[in-house]
Amino acid sequence: MKLSLVAALLLSRAVAGATGFTDIGQDFPRGDDHLSFKLDGYLRARGEALGNLDLDRGLLPSGQPLFPVPLDDPKGQWLSHADMRLRTNLAAYAPGGGVAVKVQLDTLDNEALGSMPDGVPYASLTQRPQGAIFSLRRAYGEALLPIGLLAVGRMGNQRGLGMYANGGDCLDCDAGDSVDRLAFLTPLFGHVFAVAFDYSATLALDPRADNRTIAVAPTSNVRSVTLAALRFKTDLSRERRQRAGRTTFEYGLLGSYRWQDGDVPAAYLPAPASGPVALTPAEVMGRGAKYYLADGYAHLTHPEFFVAAEAVY
Repeated sequence: MKLSLVAALLLSRAVAGATGFTDIGQDFPRGDDHLSFKLDGYLRARGEALGNLDLDRGLLPSGQPLFPVPLDDPKGQWLSHADMRLRTNLAAYAPGGGVAVKVQLDTLDNEALGSMPDGVPYASLTQRPQGAIFSLRRAYGEALLPIGLLAVGRMGNQRGLGMYANGGDCLDCDAGDSVDRLAFLTPLFGHVFAVAFDYSATLALDPRADNRTIAVAPTSNVRSVTLAALRFKTDLSRERRQRAGRTTFEYGLLGSYRWQDGDVPAAYLPAPASGPVALTPAEVMGRGAKYYLADGYAHLTHPEFFVAAEAVY
């Protein structure tokens, strides 16, 4: 059993920034002839009471319980937890509204309330600062072109309902998927068509003299190409139609191809006790990985109910 309570203070009505193809480029100001900024986000505090989540199974073959159990009470069933997060989205729009740069920052992300007491716990009057104060989750740019919209950088990764890829933008989400992507979107025949090239993984990086790095095993890089056709409404349009008693049907179809010809496991596996392994030609192995993915989803928003479905293969 899990009982939870979530409280959030919103800085504005919009939260979480762009997540998928349906969100990119939706908030450009219209007619502004000066540099403008937009700030939104939320402060979230939540608590949980967790009862018997190990289902009384005892220890697994690994010697660990299915879910943590009280260490100080062999017959105990309940555990509790509380944490917080401050999420901030900042966007800067160039004069004319055709170019935008956006970032998303998390502070004290999922930090347990009461953690890191300063000194002896029962006598502590304060908490020590968290080691990594800010977590930069997204940083990307958008540019309106005569034939569509271009987006480049690290952005949220969401498909449909989030079964396969989930941006994690809900108030109670713990994490979220991000992707280093170059995407182009254009409206055509009442739909939005998108094509994206993803730098899914870059391995075997060696330093350069100019404080940059270079991938010295190009076949080990993981790359992805995605094509999508979407029909959707903005949140405001959907709400207006719902208040007017109208039904809104939205859908999308996405296809992806991902590949990795070679691999360098020493670049990402835990280093042995003797220290990091020097990358040599002997560390390169064949991988021959090829993945094809199809994702279709549909939303039906009726004035009285909402139905959605997604299928991934």
